[in-house]
Amino acid sequence: PQFRERQRQKAAAWRSANPDVARARKRKWYATHKDRARAYAAKRREEAPAHMKAILARHRAKKKTLGHCADCSAPRIDGTHCAKHALSELVYRLQRYYGLTLPEWNTLLQRANNQCEICHQLERRDIRQGRLVPDHDHATGQARGVLCQRCNLGIGQFEDSTDLLAEAVNYLTRDQIVAGVA
Repeated sequence: PQFRERQRQKAAAWRSANPDVARARKRKWYATHKDRARAYAAKRREEAPAHMKAILARHRAKKKTLGHCADCSAPRIDGTHCAKHALSELVYRLQRYYGLTLPEWNTLLQRANNQCEICHQLERRDIRQGRLVPDHDHATGQARGVLCQRCNLGIGQFEDSTDLLAEAVNYLTRDQIVAGVA
């Protein structure tokens, strides 16, 4: 046991002193033993999924703090993704949640002049509430238009009910002052 520990320490010291050579050796080994490495990784995932999930979570958290894409190591431009993955993420979400293609989304944006159709704010990508999102009818699933995050959430809180929205307008415009409150 002591001999093995000393050998591990010596190997670790050599790797830290020669990182480029160690990296090249590791890549060469992986290139010639790809199947073996993948089988070992799959076995580890099956044996210790919680352990692997914790490692992956730490890795993703580290990437986030460093400003790298969640899917690759490129600098991120949009929240958590680089330019390439931000576009593929947008295409995926549009199709999955709204049934829209990218050209259909671009048509909706053009029709709305790249602004929210309720408050007429231009898109602000620096804050989450300022992003433009597709609004859809929950009953039919059809896209209705383009709203900012804030207006879309507001309509969602009223459950797409025009009656509730009308009551909210009546509430906001009434002239009565509640007794005891100025």
